[in-house]
Amino acid sequence: PDFIGRAGLLARKEAGLKWQFVTLEVDGVTDADARGSEPIQRDGELIGRATSGGYGWRTGKSLALAMVAPQHATPGTEMEIVILGQPHRAVVIADSPFDPENNALRS
Repeated sequence: PDFIGRAGLLARKEAGLKWQFVTLEVDGVTDADARGSEPIQRDGELIGRATSGGYGWRTGKSLALAMVAPQHATPGTEMEIVILGQPHRAVVIADSPFDPENNALRS
């Protein structure tokens, strides 16, 4: 059925996504996790920005959520996130990590 904005929505869908939401596992963080707006780079090119981040106590990993260009959103893709002026290796992971059985808390 027709609705206000339908033509614009269909045109946007046909043009493709400009950004894709991903979860990143961040390596080498020692004192600060991503908080939001940190630049995401690959081969020196800005490809996105973090939206938030923090330490995953149940997973034991520094995690960041980010919007990146779709061609960089495939799980396993490596990139850099700059936290407090320091670049850190980050990898796109398939799903948001979690520990449904709470095994990490019991070990």
